[in-house]
Amino acid sequence: MFPIAYSSSSSFPLPCPAPITAGQCTAANGYLQGLTGSYPRTAINDIAFAKLDYQLTSANRLSAGFDFDDFHAPNAYNANTSVVNNSVTANGTAVTHTRFFVASLDSIVNPTTVNNVRFQWGLDNEIIGANSAGPNVSIASVMAYGMPNALPRPAFPDEHRLQFTDTVSKSLGKHQLKAGVDVNRIHELLINLFQGGGVYSYSGSASAAFSNWVADIFGVQVPGKAAPGKNFSSFTQVTDPITGVGRDDFYDTDVAGFFEDDWKVTSHLTLNLGARYEIQMIPQPPKPNTATPLTTLYSSTINIDKNNIAPRLGMAWEPHKGTVLRAGYGIFYAKTSNSTFYASRVENGVYQQTFNCTPKTCPALSFPNLIFTPPGATPSAPFAGAITPQVISFTPPSTTQLTHGLVPDFVNPLVHEGEITFETQLPGHQSVSVGYLTSRGMHLPVFVDANIAPSTTTHTYNIMSTPSGGALAQSITVPFYTTRLNPTTGQILNGYSNVNSWYNALVLTYRKPMSHGLEALVNYTFSRSIDDGAVAGANGTFYGTDWPLDPKNQVQENSLSDLDQRYRLVASVVYAPQMFSKISSKPARLALDGFAFSLIGTVAAGQPVFAQISGFPSGGVDYGVTGGETTNTGGSTGGRPPQYGRNVFIGPGLRAAAR
Repeated sequence: MFPIAYSSSSSFPLPCPAPITAGQCTAANGYLQGLTGSYPRTAINDIAFAKLDYQLTSANRLSAGFDFDDFHAPNAYNANTSVVNNSVTANGTAVTHTRFFVASLDSIVNPTTVNNVRFQWGLDNEIIGANSAGPNVSIASVMAYGMPNALPRPAFPDEHRLQFTDTVSKSLGKHQLKAGVDVNRIHELLINLFQGGGVYSYSGSASAAFSNWVADIFGVQVPGKAAPGKNFSSFTQVTDPITGVGRDDFYDTDVAGFFEDDWKVTSHLTLNLGARYEIQMIPQPPKPNTATPLTTLYSSTINIDKNNIAPRLGMAWEPHKGTVLRAGYGIFYAKTSNSTFYASRVENGVYQQTFNCTPKTCPALSFPNLIFTPPGATPSAPFAGAITPQVISFTPPSTTQLTHGLVPDFVNPLVHEGEITFETQLPGHQSVSVGYLTSRGMHLPVFVDANIAPSTTTHTYNIMSTPSGGALAQSITVPFYTTRLNPTTGQILNGYSNVNSWYNALVLTYRKPMSHGLEALVNYTFSRSIDDGAVAGANGTFYGTDWPLDPKNQVQENSLSDLDQRYRLVASVVYAPQMFSKISSKPARLALDGFAFSLIGTVAAGQPVFAQISGFPSGGVDYGVTGGETTNTGGSTGGRPPQYGRNVFIGPGLRAAAR
């Protein structure tokens, strides 16, 4: 059992505006506060494994293995142990079924040639339900409740894989040659009506967001505010008129081949030369969005990147005994996530139609109502006295519709990697090494609104010396985007391959293998990582991105990477006393001998913290202080403060020790 705890960054009760009654204020605060606390989460995981090794003949050996895993856990869609400003109603039960069968046949063709054939069949079926009905309601810095935007997920993914690999190795004089091919056939069945339950957002300060929500949840006209039900910041909902459930079904076929020569030039020098070619083949969109020239351009083509040739070069040189110099360089290509292709294929305004509304752009909509019938349970009032959501069918304006797309020359990311390491032995079998690592990432993806016309105006913001006002500290002027290239449609959230990254590091290592009861290992890395707006880890799936301040100036985002860490020191020591092994008394020897004591410590620099603004000015074609910022779902965002660069704030470092 691993419980999950929910909390709010606000303190309850929050004040309510007049004429909200005391009873209504108590009910609203009580509901949100009641969403905090700890909830049980007991996971059930059934695992099985089978393995076979069979010597067919003296020259052929067969190995096979089968893995079985069934996982089930409530409240595990959000797997964190603690969550702030969110609730158990926005979670769901996670179910995963995985099956993998892997077989390998090793054959000795002749005394200098060996062949290895591998086969894999795999199944990955992930199902996540929703704890509650839509819509999802997010109150900035207070709480969120209701079906989250990504649920339910009946199949995301339901993935079946067939993979064949053949590698041949041959010894030819001073050369160890190796060549191989790999064919990976992946069948993707994806069912996820993302934001199908509807998502309401109340932005601004905690008090302002709560005040606006309270007025809307009871349908009360508050002096100085908009009409009841019209105080939300944004609303997004998706419908699928073709499959009804957000379904896509396609094959991803990956083919790769490589050649490698491990050449023993002399007894002190070895070279490794090689090259790899790979291609990822995805079927074209089944129904492009041809409503406008821009949507046609960006939704009709998935570029098949055919020039992924990756050379590799390595060297190991021993100038004298106990000292080695190693160097290497290579180009490596990454796959584009199938979730990105899913979004571009069917979240394109034809299969799945996404509408981003504000009270101004969708005047027929009032909180907490929905435009389309949501998946899952029937919507209901969150607490007694609150308004019950209703489906109020109307046709949203075309200017509120979101289209996902990719530029026709979108390509897979690549990275140039290089290293050089000098290692030498010290007396007592100790060793030290110093190395330099570098990488240069290219063609990393970023997703911005392509339906924005160049700015014809600017906005100037005054930065005050204190949060409550004070003196004028500085003023900053930014471009402000107010019109679309094509005014008959909304956002075209488009993928570009134009982000770059740079990483350089100095690595120092000291090793002392176990001797005389003592073992030690110390690693120190001093590094710097910068990029133009790359997003880290799991946030890079679908259309994950760091949204730029200015959609027409991606280079302006050049700064420290999200995962930059200037230094990291990790040291470990193992001590096993040996003096007790010589005690003549057997009881004493058994009681004192055989113990080992270990200690590991870590000292690391902090990592960047991304600053954001809550709220944004009106009048922009999108959101943020430039009017051109949007999230990876096309939703509203305040973006980052324009007076600061991206990732200029560094979080606290780490100092930890374990025994």
